[in-house]
Formats: sequence, C-alpha cells, structure tokens
Amino acid sequence: MENEELKIKQIYQYTNILITLFFLLFIIGCSAKKPQIGKKAFDKEDEYIMKALFFESNGDYNKSIPIYEFLYKKTNKRIYLDKKIEDLFYSKKYNDVIKEVEDLCKKKLCDDKILRYEVFAYLNLGKLNEAKDLLLRKLNKKDEFFYSVMSYILISEGKESLALEYIKSLYALNPNKNNLLKLSDFLIKLKKYNEALAYLRTHLKMYGCDYDICIKLADVYKSLYDYDNLANIYEKLGVYDIKFYILAFNIYIQNKEFKKAERLIKTAKLGDEYYLFLYLAKKDYKKAAYKSLELYDKTGNLDYLIKYCEYLYTSHPTKRS
Repeated sequence: MENEELKIKQIYQYTNILITLFFLLFIIGCSAKKPQIGKKAFDKEDEYIMKALFFESNGDYNKSIPIYEFLYKKTNKRIYLDKKIEDLFYSKKYNDVIKEVEDLCKKKLCDDKILRYEVFAYLNLGKLNEAKDLLLRKLNKKDEFFYSVMSYILISEGKESLALEYIKSLYALNPNKNNLLKLSDFLIKLKKYNEALAYLRTHLKMYGCDYDICIKLADVYKSLYDYDNLANIYEKLGVYDIKFYILAFNIYIQNKEFKKAERLIKTAKLGDEYYLFLYLAKKDYKKAAYKSLELYDKTGNLDYLIKYCEYLYTSHPTKRS
C-alpha cells in the first residue's frame, strides 16, 4: 500500500511539473520586448527552466530561486519573477516575499495574485495588522479571498461577531458547499444552531441531499436531540450508505414509530430480519415466531428455529409464567 501511495505521489508531482513546464515553454518569447512567438529570448532558456522545475520538485527552493532570478533579469519575463516570489514563500523566506512584492508595487507592477503571497507572508509572521491593512488597501473587496482571509484574521483577534459577518458575505458572494460548511461550522461554534439549520435546510431544499451537507445537518440535529429530523436526514443519506437507513430504523423503533419503521423496511429493502426486529419491538410474538420460521427456511440457521419455538411459546395465551 505504501509503495502504491508513493507511486501516486510521484505521478502527481511529475504531472504538475509537466503542466508548469508546458506553460513556461509556451510563454517563452513573450517578454517585454515581445520577441516572435515560439522564439526563445536566449539559447539555453528552456534548459534553465528544466533545472528550476527539477529543483522545485525536490523542494530545493534555494537552487530554483536564483535560476528564476537569472531568467527574469535575462528575459524580463514577468512569469519568472512570479515564480521566484512563489518559491521564496514555499521556502518560508517571508520577509523576502514582502520586500519583493513591495518593490513590484512601487513600480506599479503588483497584481492580486502576488499580493496574496504578501498577505500570507504577514500571516505566517504573525503580523495580523499588516495583513489586514494590506487586504483593506490593495485587495479586491468583491473577491472570495478577501472575505475568507479577513474572517480568519478577525477570528484570530477574537472578534467573532464581526468575523461572522465576513463569512456570511463570503457565502453570499459564492453560495457553494465549502462556503456553506464554513459558515455552518462557525454558527455551530457560536451555538447559533437555528441559524445554521436555516442555511443548511435552504441548501438541502434547493440542491438536494449532498453528503457533506446532510452529515452536517445530522450533527446539528443530534446536538439538539431532534430525533425526528435526524431520522429523516438519515433516510436521505441512505442512498450513500445502507448504515444510515439502519440508523433511521433504530430511531423509529426507539420512538415506537412502527409504521415509519415498516415503511422504511419496504422502501429501503432492508430484509426480513428487520421485520423480526419490528415485531419484537411491538411485542407481536406470533408474527415474530412465523418470521423466524421463514428465516430458518431461507437460511437453515438453527438459531431462527430456536427463536421460532421461543416466540411461539411466548405468544401462547396459556403459557406458563
């Protein structure tokens, strides 16, 4: 198993290198001087790219960084400077990242992608105020990144109410599953269960029972001891795994909702054993006895024959105590 995981990891890394290599080779010739498409700025440009990618794949950023710096100075192609900043970040040289990005901004060459590296550099240095200031001054306030990072900073500062507003804005901007889970998790943390349920139920009504969303709903219902709704969600989750049908069945039995339990046996095709459990819960020993006999005829399991005798005896009105 470990060998298979190692092979998969190696294939994944190799694929990433090929994609990056293709992109870098494609933009060769697209420098500030705009040489002809497909033309290299100098003869060994592609060889330097290969070396840099090799060092990156091995996590040897101290060797890839100077290569990208050389390529940028030689060709004036922005992609190489971006790659240098990226590798500075991955090598945890956060102060260098900040300096490089600030230099670009002074030249009015910084963009949102590069500014994000500076934000993360500040966060990794524990400089929350600087990260927040950069977000507010230079980042697009209609972008998911802005709301996501601002909420993280505010949570770190203990400003949970304000952080919640940013997470709500993030979800309003892009109401996808991940943002909903982030919002519902935070609402649950703040013990705002009804508000979390409102968001989750709305998503359920609009898009159906996504596994992760329904699991989150089940967690909330369990916290609130709302077993009726919990059973309902388990039934919906049954399409993913039969164990959820069984959990719903057990709730119906415990709540003595025998009609719901019987319906579930039929719709979920749980099998005759569950009829036996149902009849025993209802204390209908006569039906339990004959269902045990059916199961014995089907399986040849002597335990069912013994149960048949036991339940038949228990069901007899003149049995001895």
